[in-house]
Amino acid sequence: MENQDKPAYPTIHQNSDGTLDYSLNQGLTKREYFAGLAMQGLLMEPNQGDISTKHVLKIIGISEDTEYDYLIHYPKYLAKLSIIYADELLNQLNQNK
Repeated sequence: MENQDKPAYPTIHQNSDGTLDYSLNQGLTKREYFAGLAMQGLLMEPNQGDISTKHVLKIIGISEDTEYDYLIHYPKYLAKLSIIYADELLNQLNQNK
């Protein structure tokens, strides 16, 4: 199991043979947890400086010629950016073991 797929707060129990098992079906994965924390931070400063609508559309994978709708496109941008940050944090954590 990849680190990003492991539970953020696993329940661990010891098997009769002494090995440890994670309860894998409970709670958020580390990736989901880190993405949520990143989104929380992004929402604290929603303007993010001067971000062009073309940049927002590019990050979410939509043609720059699309008519920009803040209520549709900006939340998708924040979600995508949160995942990018979470993935990079996991990548850095895996490299520094």
